Formats: sequence, structure tokens, C-alpha cells
Amino acid sequence: MSPDDEPEARTSLLARSITALQWNYAGVVVRVVCQLAIGIVLARMLGPAPFGVVAIAWLLIGACNLFVDFGLAAALIQKQNLGEQDIRFVFTCQVALGAVLTGAGIALSGVIASYFGLPEAAAPLRAMFALFVIQSLGQTSAALLRRSLDFRYLQQISIGSYLIGYLVIGIPGAFAGWGVWALVAANLTQASVSSIGLVARARPPLGWASRPSSSGLFQFGGKVVAANLSSWAISNLDSLAVGRVLGVEALGLYNRALTLVSSPMGAFVSGLQGVLFAACSRAQHQPHNLRRAYLGATTAVGLVCLPLFVSVAAVAPTVIVGLYGKGWSAAAAPLVPLALAMSLTALLAVAGPVLMSMDRVGDELRAQAVALAVLLPLLYLAARHSIMAVGWAILVVYGVRLILLTRAV
Repeated sequence: MSPDDEPEARTSLLARSITALQWNYAGVVVRVVCQLAIGIVLARMLGPAPFGVVAIAWLLIGACNLFVDFGLAAALIQKQNLGEQDIRFVFTCQVALGAVLTGAGIALSGVIASYFGLPEAAAPLRAMFALFVIQSLGQTSAALLRRSLDFRYLQQISIGSYLIGYLVIGIPGAFAGWGVWALVAANLTQASVSSIGLVARARPPLGWASRPSSSGLFQFGGKVVAANLSSWAISNLDSLAVGRVLGVEALGLYNRALTLVSSPMGAFVSGLQGVLFAACSRAQHQPHNLRRAYLGATTAVGLVCLPLFVSVAAVAPTVIVGLYGKGWSAAAAPLVPLALAMSLTALLAVAGPVLMSMDRVGDELRAQAVALAVLLPLLYLAARHSIMAVGWAILVVYGVRLILLTRAV
């Protein structure tokens, strides 16, 4: 590219990024509304216990998903020059690891259910672990669509698969008395429709490849996995502790309070993160533009998320009873600190994509490690008191995490 072409290329990238962001947030709004509405309906129909069982499954699936591709999907997006053999290699790794994790999850489901004091959950857990191999079939395609900034289709398939899973299967199943199996069937249907749609759109060069065409994929991916694993631990050890120490019903209450604020926060921030990472990866050698992108994204997130989550914390009992009914009133206690914690999480979530785009994942990893070291003793003490104490411990840790990641950037 000649110097004369560089301004035009930067303008084109900016225009594509803005378009991608617009579609991403249009999809986020629709998805959040659908998830909240359907979640309220299912919560009223099923009660806390089925959600507690599915929460256990998603805790483990979320942790293992960090290893399914060893960070190779992120490497596909960040890598400047990408060959067909690289794509085949990443697909091979993802499907192979997905199959291994499905088999391991099925074999260990009885042990996992017994660990949480709920032997009857073994069968639903076995079914949920099929998600590993189902999701792995579409992961390479999703990475390629993000790389090309095709977030319009990514949102369309995300919303479409969710509605098919829950409106066609989940709610009718709950009405028919399936209990926890209504949630399991909805999750499996959603994942299957999503993977099929992603592959149909991206049309990646599928097939076996035992090695990539260039070096660096594993090195970058390994750092991404380590950073993601520490982030997952910070975000999920609280639920593991609640389920283990306080029981599955307490976990159901805690999970609903957490989901109420984490779902809109996650949808809003992930919508920004995906575009920010893809766009910054294309401009990774332009520090001035990266700085502007970080400051602009952080400002936008703060203006949207801080007023929202502070307001939810201020009227937590009204929110819980109004949405879920009086049977869920105990979830109001942890909702106050969790809502405040989500406002901090939204602010710090911008740092990760910027650091990753510059191949500075190690800076993020060090900040996460310190936050995790603070979390463990606090969680040990809080889980022995109440779900409200766990929520306040999470707020403290997220504050530490925000300071460290902001400093890293």
C-alpha cells in the first residue's frame, strides 16, 4: 500500500467498523429484550431449582470453552496474513477438542452432580455437555465473520437461533412439564441452529490439517487462553462457591440476580468488544488511533452502563419482585452489589480487546492474576455467610480489577 492509499484505507476501515458497531448494537438491543422477556416467563414457570442445574452446567461449559480452540479463534482475527491451511488447522483443533470435552463431560457428569449434592442432575448435565462439539462446528466460521466485520449476520443468527431454541422448544417444553429438560432442549437447539447458520454464511475451507501454514498461532492463542481462564475464574468462582456451600436453590437465586444484570451488561459490552478487537487488530500499528478508540469506547460504555446499573441497585427489591414474583424476593439482597459490580465490569471490559489487538495479552494476564489472588480469600469468607456477602465480595474484586486493567492500558 502506498502512502497515498493509507488515509483512504483508514477511512474505509472506520466506515466498516461504524457499520458493524451499528448492526451489533441493534442486535444487542433485540437480544437483551428477548432474553429478559423469555427469562422472566421461564423463571415464573419453572422456579429456581431448574435454573440452578443449568447454571452448574454453564459454569463448567464456560470454563472448558476457554480451551476448546486454545485461543486460535482470536488468533484468526488478530493475524495480519491468513492462509487457507491456517483456517483448516484451527477448525481441526476446535472440533477435536470439542469432541474430547463432550466425552469427558458425559463420563464425569455423575461425579459433578454428586459434588453439588444433586445426583438427579447427572442426566441433564450429560445432555448439556453435547454443546461442546455442537458449538465447535461453528467457531471457525464465527471467527472469520468477525474478522471480516460481518456483525450484521452474526447478530441475525444469534437472535434467530435463540428465538428458535426458546420460543419453539423451551417455553412449550416448560408448559408441558419438562422441568429442567425444557432449558436443556432449548440450549441444544439454539447451539445447533447457530452452528449451521454460521457455516452456511462463512463457507470456510473445512477439512483436516495437522499444522498451520505459519507460526505464531499457538503462541498468541496460549496467552489468550490464560487471560480468558483468569477472567472466567474471577467471573464464575462466586457461583461455584454458592452452589457448593449454600446449595442449589441459593445458586438459583444468586444466578437469577446475576443474570438480570450480567446479561444486558455482557450483551452491550460484547457487542463493542467484538468490533473493537477486529478493528484494532487491523490498525494494531497505529497507536494514536488505538488510544482514541479506547478512550471513546470507555466513555460510551460509562455513559450507558453507570446510570443503568446504579438505578437497578437503588431499587433492587422492586425489580426482583416486579419481574420474577415474590417467590424470588431473596434474590434482591445480592442484586444490589452485583448491579454495582456490573457497572465496573462494563468499564474494564474495553481494555481487553485493545491489549489483545497489540499482542499485549500478558499485561492483561498479570492484572487478572492479582485480582484473582484478592478474590480467593474474600470468597472463602463470604460464601460461609450468605449470597449477599458473596455479592459484596465480588464488587470489591471488580474494583481492584478495574484499577489494574486501566493502569495496564
